Amino acid sequence: MCHISDIGKVGFVPMIERHEIVALERLIHRLRSTARQSIEQAKKKRQAYIEKAFNTMLDTGKTLGQAAEGLDHLALPESEFRAHLKKIAGSLEEQVKITDTAIGLWFEHGQYPPPYYPWRITVILRKEKLFDVEKEFLTAYCRHFVARKDMAKRLMKIGAFPFDDQSVLLQSTPTVAFLEIKIDNHHPGRGSNSTHFNFSFKCEVCGGDKIRLPDGATDESLVTCPSCAVPFGKMSSIKARAKVIGEAFLSR
Repeated sequence: MCHISDIGKVGFVPMIERHEIVALERLIHRLRSTARQSIEQAKKKRQAYIEKAFNTMLDTGKTLGQAAEGLDHLALPESEFRAHLKKIAGSLEEQVKITDTAIGLWFEHGQYPPPYYPWRITVILRKEKLFDVEKEFLTAYCRHFVARKDMAKRLMKIGAFPFDDQSVLLQSTPTVAFLEIKIDNHHPGRGSNSTHFNFSFKCEVCGGDKIRLPDGATDESLVTCPSCAVPFGKMSSIKARAKVIGEAFLSR
């Protein structure tokens, strides 16, 4: 078995540079040693952060993305963004750097980190057969953040459990978070005494107005923001929240 402290010794990992491992070790230590932040704490920080960024936008003429000073590459045009992701896909150094910056934005400003980059870290470590290092990273990361479905399955397989309740890892997001749902309009439904609602959505992290579902989605699928990748919750949870909003409207 190879733990993170063993990397760099003779016979280990010729494809990963020592400085990349040092950066990963620091990231794991940061995740282990930093207190977990609640959604309520993050929401307060995020509201202040967005308000400050909005005022900066008005004062300087910058776009909201520039004023918010988030991850630089997220502001690239779509084609350049995809090319950049492809270019750094196999770079542990770049994935660790982006993940470290993103979790810093979470702790400081309540901006939820995109899950793609920590997932790439696990892919790279697994490719190099650094399974114990992958376990160390996943355990530390999932103390704070909801695992992608594939990451959660991996956690179960390798036995890395950051919580006492292991069932947490089998649920992408048990409730709806970071998503504002409003009624756009309504009209009579097909059945008697039924009403059809059209809802609008707003990401409370980036302000995006769309949601993303994977191909072949079911009620168990994770709904995310296509702009910033924050997880909103399972489709079943989104439906349940919308139903409550609709029933509250009809009971007024």
